[in-house]
Amino acid sequence: MEKGKNVILPTFAIILTPILLVSFVWLEEMAKGSALHYWGGLILNRFFVEIMFAAFILLAIGTFLLLFSRIEEAPRKLKYILYVITILSLISTLFVANSLATVPRGGKQSSFWVSPDTFAGTITRLRDGEYTGDAYQTIFTKNYTTSLVVVDASGPSGDPGYLHVSLHTTKPVNLSGTLHFFILLYRATDEYRQGHPLGLMFSEEFIDLEDSHWVGKIAAPTLIWGSDNEHERMRLEGYKIGFGLWSRLRGADYGDVIHFTADITGSFQIIDFRVDSSLQNGAAILLCGVFIGIYVQILGKPLIRRVRLPRRRRGLREEKGDIKTDGYG
Repeated sequence: MEKGKNVILPTFAIILTPILLVSFVWLEEMAKGSALHYWGGLILNRFFVEIMFAAFILLAIGTFLLLFSRIEEAPRKLKYILYVITILSLISTLFVANSLATVPRGGKQSSFWVSPDTFAGTITRLRDGEYTGDAYQTIFTKNYTTSLVVVDASGPSGDPGYLHVSLHTTKPVNLSGTLHFFILLYRATDEYRQGHPLGLMFSEEFIDLEDSHWVGKIAAPTLIWGSDNEHERMRLEGYKIGFGLWSRLRGADYGDVIHFTADITGSFQIIDFRVDSSLQNGAAILLCGVFIGIYVQILGKPLIRRVRLPRRRRGLREEKGDIKTDGYG
């Protein structure tokens, strides 16, 4: 009965483990999201994190089959085949661990549409007749990990490529100069004016603030940060999008501070490409390390036995020698 058991378990391991191993590697490659496959509106690898960790269930089943097969007790031919499968499992797991360390898993692409609220800002006098204006607002925040962020600005229908801007000051002024519109990308933990933005795009327009207001158009820039290409991915652990207005104006003396509001007519599409976080990636690599350790232990057992066996025999011989000596004494 024990002999039959020593053949049945190794046979199951020889048949099933390679299938489970190939499935493990295939699922980990699928979790990369290298090529998105669409079926209607469905992205098949939008659950890339679940796929990445579910693959380890298959690897665990194959590994336990190898462990419970008691390779050292299996018939000679089966034993060699099982060792070959163990070596392949070790190589495949090392390959996946290296892939996890170099290519973030990803695949869920999301798209959002936003419109800015009314800007509130101030125009400050630098010196007589010279002013600088400033206004900023955060319009969008996400706390998950991404590798690509795109902000595409589009003006009202019938006027693509431009945004319609309306400026109003709280007191009568006549000023002229340059108005800059900024799109800024920050880490989710960064604040405006603290640190440098990760991405910045701007456009400018000459303006005349007459009788406290100006209405006109300004070019709609597009901001692109990062990439969804598997060889160019990086991790941004949360991000925020901000819009800013900055102006340099000249005119008569209207005091130290002039308050103003701005309205921007236009829509903004924000696209991002989600990838696994550093924590998720580290956990997956750690799991690879656990299985690599198991395979090394399986392969190392015969060597350990070969080292221990001569020591045991030597110890037995020494014991027998001691017994003889005592007898003659």
